[in-house]
Order: sequence, then C-alpha cells, then structure tokens
Amino acid sequence: MNADIDYDANIPRMTVLIVDDQPENLMVLSEMLQPHYRVCATRSGEQALQAAIKEPKPDLILLDIMMPEMDGYTVLTRLQENPATRDILVIFVTALDTEEDEQRGLDLGAVDYISKPIRQSILLARVRTHLTLKRRTERLVNIGQAISGMAHCVKNILNGINAGSYLLENQMSADMFEKIDSGWRTMKKNLRLLNDVVLNMLAYSKDREPALVPYNIKDLCSDVVAMMEEQATLRQIELIFESEVQAPKIVLIDDSAIRRCLINLIGNALDACAEKKGARVVLTVGGEPSLGAGGFFLRIADNGGGMSKEVLAQLFTPFFSTKGNRGTGLGLTVTQKLIQEHGGSITASSTPGAGTTFLLKFPPSSTGITH
Repeated sequence: MNADIDYDANIPRMTVLIVDDQPENLMVLSEMLQPHYRVCATRSGEQALQAAIKEPKPDLILLDIMMPEMDGYTVLTRLQENPATRDILVIFVTALDTEEDEQRGLDLGAVDYISKPIRQSILLARVRTHLTLKRRTERLVNIGQAISGMAHCVKNILNGINAGSYLLENQMSADMFEKIDSGWRTMKKNLRLLNDVVLNMLAYSKDREPALVPYNIKDLCSDVVAMMEEQATLRQIELIFESEVQAPKIVLIDDSAIRRCLINLIGNALDACAEKKGARVVLTVGGEPSLGAGGFFLRIADNGGGMSKEVLAQLFTPFFSTKGNRGTGLGLTVTQKLIQEHGGSITASSTPGAGTTFLLKFPPSSTGITH
C-alpha cells in the first residue's frame, strides 16, 4: 500500500461494489480495497443491478466494461435510469484504454476511468477522492435543509421559553406559586427540546467512531428510564424497563451514544402515547440465539397511535417528521447513524391504532461483549 494515502479511521466504512467477470480481477481489487472499505463483488451486469438496490447499498461501483451478456456501458445506463441507483458513483476499470472509450464512459455518467493494469496507489487515491467528495456534497445539501428546519424549530422553542418567563415575571398574585410552577415547567420543556436539537445536530454533523468502553447495559437502560420518568408521569404514561434472562450484563459500547438513542426513541414513544388512556412504553434489553453468544438487543414498544406504511417507509429519512414544528426530523436519523457506527441495526414495525416497536440489534462481533 502507498503509505502517503491517509485513511481517516474516524469515518465509518463506505461500501464499494466491484463488477468484473474475471474471478482473479475480483480477488485483486478486493484485496486492495478491503482494508479501507466494505467490499461486495459480482461477476455479471445483471448481478450488479441487483446488488445496487440491496442493503448495504454501494456508495461507489468499480465497473468492468467488457463482460458477456451485458457490458459495462449498458450497466451504467440501466443504473442511471433507475431513481434508486442513479446517484451511485461509477468508476470504469477496464482494459479498454483509447481516448474514445474513456470519453464514452464519462459521457454516460461515470465519474472516473481507470485503465488496466491497475496501480494500487492510483486506484485507492481515486476511490478515496470520489467518496470523500460524495460525503461532503451530501453533507452540504443536508446542512442547507437543516438550517431551515432548525430556524423554525429554535424559533418555536424560544417562543415557549419566552412564554414561561412571562408567567414567572408577570403573574405574581395570590396564586403565584401555582403560576410560577406552570411557567417553570414550560421553560424546562422548551429548554429540553433545545438541548435535544443541539445534541442531535452535533451527532448528525460529524462522522465518528464510537468511543467504546465496557458498560453495564442494564444500568444504562435503568438510568434512561429514571431520567424519562418525570415526563411519562406528567403525561400519565406508564414507563417500564424489563431485562430478559438472556441479556448480557457488560458490553463494549459508546454509552453516551446509546443513551442518546434511547432518549430519542423513548421520547418519540411518549409523544405517540399522548392523550391515550392506559398508555405504556416498555424498554426491554435481551439476547437471542440469532445474534450469537453475547449479542444483545434493545426493544422500545408503545401502545400509542401507530403509523401508516407510508410514514413507516420514511422514518429514517433526514428531516422527515410527523410532529410539524415540534420536531426537527433528525432524531431517528441520528439514532440510526449512532447504531450503525456500532455495527448494529435498527428496524421499526407499527400497526395503526395499536402501537409501534423499534428493535435495535447488536451482534457480538460489533459490540465486543464480555461476561
């Protein structure tokens, strides 16, 4: 490897799909890239089109041109025609080295063109450059949306704080203690919202590796439930923590990140249960055979209003919110990001009128669990 290429260990691995009909080429390219990226490989154009729409979706495709049945030019055209794949970066890696071949590839939408034989240092440098540009471009687009969303959100929060301060300053009468208490609760609520906005924006705006430490996952869950208990009680919602027998005790996690995830998810669950009689939110920590020895899961279930399939499909989209001006649309996006940085996964299921369940899974290979 070229020692001059600096790979940032704090940036989560992106996914590169290699498409070549020659097994030896797949092996060589994979060996070059695997120390730095998540690598997938296919041997035909049709397989590449299928792999491009599966999770984890590739951030970049290294595409051979001369393949049987479907050549690389056709694959790129098909990728460009599909809204789900048109934004995937494509670099042609091919033995075709004429100026006309390169021009045709770039005209079709490829971001780069590398001729064989492949020099490792050049390949790594170009892949890194394009993936870095992709990440920065996405970040700039999202920051623009975030600024607009935050402006409205912070404005509403400040209105709430101003209303609370008005009650404190101007409602001094015989019943002043009741009104002071009301004003103070209004201010606390809005300060908590402002704090959530800032923390979520900080978590969303930075690529990072989790700061893993051995931590008692049951204690962490219990602490979060205790912290959210006041909110639940004020809304007359039962908040419960359950620990299953199979749950491990000590796990290797970034405790502040997992705490932020649970606060986001439990906060959403409490919102979903508002105004419902007999409402309850249950946080469960446990283990299951499919996760392997030492794997664990966290489950947050509520019996609130539930969600439609259309809403469920957009849950983790940045800035999507069902709360109107009360939400930033970043809570679930940040939660998913923090879990994926741990190597875990998050899924949601919901039934309108019956409630919603979020399931967070952490396999032992990613958590480094000890017993």
